[in-house]
Amino acid sequence: MNKKKLIIGGTAAGVILVAAIFGFVFLKGHSSGSSDSGDLVYVDSVTSIMGLGSGTGQLNRFAGVVEPQKTVTIKQSSDKKVKECYVKEGDEVKKGQKLFIYDTSEAEENLSSKEIEIDRIKMDIETYKSNVATLQKEKANASSEDQLDYTVRIQSAQNNQKKSEYELKSTQQEIEQLKKSIQEAEVTSEINGVVKSINDSSDDSAGYSGSSSDDSNAYMTLLSTGHYRIKGTINEQNRTSLNEGDAVIVHSRVDENQTWKGTVSTIDLEHPEENSDSGYYMSSSSSSDTTSSSNYPFYIDLEDDSDLMLGQHVYVEKDEGQTENREGLWLTSYYIIQEDGQDPYVWAAGRHDKIEKRKVTLGEYDEKLDQYQITDGLTEDDYIAYPEDSITEGEKVTKNIEDIYENSDDGSDGSMDDGVDSNVMNGSDDGEIIGGSDEDVMPKEAGSASDMINSADDNMPDEEDYPDDSADDSAGSMPDGAAETGDRPASAE
Repeated sequence: MNKKKLIIGGTAAGVILVAAIFGFVFLKGHSSGSSDSGDLVYVDSVTSIMGLGSGTGQLNRFAGVVEPQKTVTIKQSSDKKVKECYVKEGDEVKKGQKLFIYDTSEAEENLSSKEIEIDRIKMDIETYKSNVATLQKEKANASSEDQLDYTVRIQSAQNNQKKSEYELKSTQQEIEQLKKSIQEAEVTSEINGVVKSINDSSDDSAGYSGSSSDDSNAYMTLLSTGHYRIKGTINEQNRTSLNEGDAVIVHSRVDENQTWKGTVSTIDLEHPEENSDSGYYMSSSSSSDTTSSSNYPFYIDLEDDSDLMLGQHVYVEKDEGQTENREGLWLTSYYIIQEDGQDPYVWAAGRHDKIEKRKVTLGEYDEKLDQYQITDGLTEDDYIAYPEDSITEGEKVTKNIEDIYENSDDGSDGSMDDGVDSNVMNGSDDGEIIGGSDEDVMPKEAGSASDMINSADDNMPDEEDYPDDSADDSAGSMPDGAAETGDRPASAE
């Protein structure tokens, strides 16, 4: 039976990403190493891998910020001017409280003019009606030669009457709109909240909006008080890792054990974030337009927002049951090797810092998290390796990722090629999100694991880079050290 295949989907997708990165690190440590120093195998603690100390291991984790449950933007009417504003930025307001009033002097003048026009139109209609009646009487006594003339005059009067009747209705509608505009000159608050901003230069069409995505063009922006929600950003490349309706866990950045639960209420695919920077674990990106990707905001409704502060930065991850109290140790199936005729085992650091096959006893299997319960053979204090086929029992292990680069023959100084920082791999960024600042609301998409593996392959010297036999013969004997580095002697050049 071959190595157990991963269940792809949900958490398993995160496992593949992390496993691929560990595999890349392992390949770097096993690539053309010196026979004197021997190969090193990088091992990580079970606590770190499974997130027992900080984080949750291989679940995607996003950055988020606490914001009001509702943000109300009030846009100024394009045909009105604000006469007086009753509040200022920072003021607390109550629902129904007056915020500002429009200048209605022009509307009142137009209303008076339209009311006078209504009287004139009504008089015109009565005149046309009278003319039609008179012409119809005269037509009855007119000669046959004059009948056609009367018919044309009657029809003309009737048409003018209909035009006036239409004009009357149109003017009456304008009067109603003017009256409504005057009555609604005072704008009141629809929520209990705080005045966030007032923009005197705003001249957009009037109206309330419950979205905060375009409050820069609003005349006034209000933030609701009382309840909070979480706003985050998801990248298009890991868009499928989160869906509307998913249960999530929100973690405090200060106290990892302080959590809140909620549900993804909205993923706004219609309004991508303008700022492409974000925070996402183990991420790499390019500033090129051809390689950049879009980020979309999502919102979380909380079951309870106690102890949260407005503007507080938090971490968000999908709720896969990882916070449920389960007995024993649970390990992702990818680290467990199951072969025909053998007991399950993992590659673990043994005595004298040597890698060994460590037999483990399996208990229950959690299909949702793709994890096995380890009932015997492994503890939280143990260190295990990514299960590469090239691992040989007895090889030296290291817990320091920098040792892997120092042991490789590429002459590197501990940094990964192709722009991938080793700090991304060993988490030496002191808990900060890789690829983004704390001001960034959201995560940056993790780079492709296959790209990282290909990057390692691309950095390996090609056969033509090494001296062939003919070059060796013509150059004479190789200087000391030349055979080890693969460089041509100076005399050969």
